[in-house]
Amino acid sequence: CKGASYRYAFSATPTGVTKARDWSLEGYTGPILDRTITTPELVERGLSTKTTVKLVKYTDAEPPHEDLEDWDTCRRKYIDQNQARNQAIRVLVERETSQGKRVCIFVSLVERHGKLLAKVLKDLHPSALYGSASNDMRIASLEEFKGQPGQVLITTLLKEGINLPEMDILILAGGGKSDVATIQQGGRVVRTSPGKVQATIYDFIDSDSRVTFNHTLERYEAYKSEGYPVELLDLTQEGL
Repeated sequence: CKGASYRYAFSATPTGVTKARDWSLEGYTGPILDRTITTPELVERGLSTKTTVKLVKYTDAEPPHEDLEDWDTCRRKYIDQNQARNQAIRVLVERETSQGKRVCIFVSLVERHGKLLAKVLKDLHPSALYGSASNDMRIASLEEFKGQPGQVLITTLLKEGINLPEMDILILAGGGKSDVATIQQGGRVVRTSPGKVQATIYDFIDSDSRVTFNHTLERYEAYKSEGYPVELLDLTQEGL
């Protein structure tokens, strides 16, 4: 757009990734001129699907006052390799696919979590889509997911602009605290598709450690800031 009189930039997450990115974006496009449009406004205009966030309680553990472990250790023990948490994911997948819903599971790490969940869900025949996949493999995985109701996809790619409006259910299994990443990932399931009237985001109350619990609180605030209705789903009452 060299020589253009006007340049317009649109983004669901224009700021907040890094300060350097914020400054570069403003340098290229100028300051933000309009207010943020909330998720409920987009739903009302028919531009997004009505979406509910369900925070899943899968343990009765109370968060300790402080942690002696670093984030990577906490993530391995209390997110990726947490048997109760992964079993909760299986319960959710079984429940939703039995109703013909297409379920996408976002993970942060391939070897430590994505492949482990694939084993937990083996009899439900999940497909996988990771950054190392060739373009042909990506196309094949996405077409398989879109093709039939009740499909399951495990992926690390929701932060990279993947367009999958057929998704009914998003399970955010990766944890973490980034409000920008939470909003970006959640935005993948709100996209409209013929016959799609309701979408659901499942996230988890990770109370086994103070670090992961604080991250849960930050994601909760991100959902509320976007205007999502947030509900509690207590799987501990169902004998998990």
